[in-house]
Amino acid sequence: MKFSIFFFYSYALYVGSWFIENGVYNVNSGTAYDQQIVIQTLIALITGFVGLIAALPNIQAIVAAKTLGVLIFDVIEREPEI
Repeated sequence: MKFSIFFFYSYALYVGSWFIENGVYNVNSGTAYDQQIVIQTLIALITGFVGLIAALPNIQAIVAAKTLGVLIFDVIEREPEI
């Protein structure tokens, strides 16, 4: 997990430095990329990923509850042989 985080940081900073070095223009604002935009983008992505990572345990609990619900309803809907 830490490898993927560090890889993401290094890749994002590499792409951002490439944008700055080659004078790529931001299509939304019409200005060239600079250090401020690169860092703001990196922080926004990190904040979004933290929210996704925090949601993973909840998703596991939902899947477990759904599985148990199926088992419970199978027992409830079972017709006895007698």
